[in-house]
Amino acid sequence: MGFELRTNPTKVSNFRDDEEVKEVYYREIEDLVKEATGASKVFVFDHTVRKSSVSNLNAAAGGAAGSVVRVHCDYDVNSAPRRFRQLCKTESYTGVKLSEDEVEKYINGRYSFVNVWRNIKDTPVQVKPLAVCDTNSVPVEDHLTYNMMFPERHGSNYCMASETA
Repeated sequence: MGFELRTNPTKVSNFRDDEEVKEVYYREIEDLVKEATGASKVFVFDHTVRKSSVSNLNAAAGGAAGSVVRVHCDYDVNSAPRRFRQLCKTESYTGVKLSEDEVEKYINGRYSFVNVWRNIKDTPVQVKPLAVCDTNSVPVEDHLTYNMMFPERHGSNYCMASETA
């Protein structure tokens, strides 16, 4: 139902170094997603390092963001295509910018947003670990739109009504 656990060793030595992550890890993730999905093209356009002791959910370059503790889906039916189209208007903070032709080619065909999550420490996550559920196990009326405002764009995702979260 959209979740898969894989072993994928990395050559990244410092996940706090954005340049190393972009140069090494993005290529590793492109290969992983292609292998897992059969995709012909993968665009990795951002990443977030999270740390459970941090309270701010947004991170400055090279810093960590806090763990997201609300039940949510990172994109909703409107925000995924909007975010994809934004990548030809303004480059992502990591420098990825697509041409209008690329965006139109893929958005009018088949595309998917795939999140990849990994523990970057050698010890298991003990505080605020990732949890997943099948979105079909939550009634549609409990999917609430959560708006996120950024200086250069806005996004939205689904969060769950408090009775189900």
